Parts: sequence; C-alpha cells; structure tokens
Amino acid sequence: MAASTDPRARLIAIERALAATNDAEEREALDEQKSEVEEEWLGELATDATTRDGFVDLAKGTEHGIPDAIWPFVTRVAFHGNPLELAESLAGLVAAPRPGLAWLELEQLQEREQPIDPRVIARLGEATPALHELHVKGNFVVDELVHPTVRHVVVEGFDAIGPLLG
Repeated sequence: MAASTDPRARLIAIERALAATNDAEEREALDEQKSEVEEEWLGELATDATTRDGFVDLAKGTEHGIPDAIWPFVTRVAFHGNPLELAESLAGLVAAPRPGLAWLELEQLQEREQPIDPRVIARLGEATPALHELHVKGNFVVDELVHPTVRHVVVEGFDAIGPLLG
C-alpha cells in the first residue's frame, strides 16, 4: 500500500506505520512523509486539516473551498467567515450529498441583517444524512433549523438560531 500512487492510500499506510512504531527517528520521518502526502492530496487545505484513517477534519473550510474529490472523506468541517462567506460555504456544502459529514460548525464573524437563505438551510438535512453534531455561532445565523439526524446542537449567540428567541 505504501507504494500506491493514491495519496489517500499512502496516507493510511503512513498512519498505520506511525501507530506501529515507538522509534523517535522513524516517527519524525513518517510525520514528514505524512505532511508531504497531506499537502499533495489536500493542497492548500492541508494547513487546516487533520487526517485520520483516510478521513479529513477541516478546521476552516471557507478560505480555500473544498474540492469535490475531497468531500467524500470529510467527516468534520468548520466554516468561519463574514455573512456572505458563510452563506457561500453553506451553499457549496448542500450542492451535493456529503454522506460522511458528521460534525459541522457555522461561525459568523460579523453581524448580519437577515439569516442564511432558508432554502439552503432546508437542503442541509438531505445533503448531510450522517450529520449528528452542529455548532452555530454568531448572531442571526439561521432563522429556522430542522435536521433529521442532528442529536447535539451547540449554540453561541442568543439569536444564532431564530426559534431559540422564544
């Protein structure tokens, strides 16, 4: 598997080798290889990514966009940005099925006059059937949120989700 041309397969092999060794020099060399393969596979996203067993957690999804080829392996993503950036990121997220996404954070860094388009929010459930944890931070991020599989919601901002206002 280590000789594979598939960067994801090479990454898995490196992670397995890291788990199997306690030798400091070998771990250092493997860590360097892992960083190189992550850069090859994820490009600019590598600086904001953590990989594990061939899957990707993205700390920041908005700065560089997420290529369609990477999405099947993304399990966690955090979108941070101004209202326009956040809306664009979320629209990109719901544009296609994201069956592996289990954790999502939406952090709006500036005030907004109206929430993210409800049609985009309505498509979130269909696009992310495995989503079980959602974090919403900011003010007036979404007006209403219904998701069939989300079981854990963290809200920062008394009006981040409209119906919480009462």
